Amino acid sequence: MTGPDAAELETVTVPESRRGPTHSGNGGIVAGLMAARLGDAATVTLRRPIPLDRPLTLAVAGPRARLTDGEALLAEAEAEAGPI
Repeated sequence: MTGPDAAELETVTVPESRRGPTHSGNGGIVAGLMAARLGDAATVTLRRPIPLDRPLTLAVAGPRARLTDGEALLAEAEAEAGPI
């Protein structure tokens, strides 16, 4: 896919050492990972527990990012418009 709506895809893994609640990735680590791809300031919404030690797909398109595990949406992020 090309053009302005094309998403850049990246494979990311949240290691067990970055665990938050039992068997789930730390929300702050995941939010920081996504925000870093959008310019550091972003609103991140976690939708499901984040699997550990498994490849996940991070898709970044413009000011938005989505973290998925197969078809399951795990988190969404949107870059902040200005200084926070």
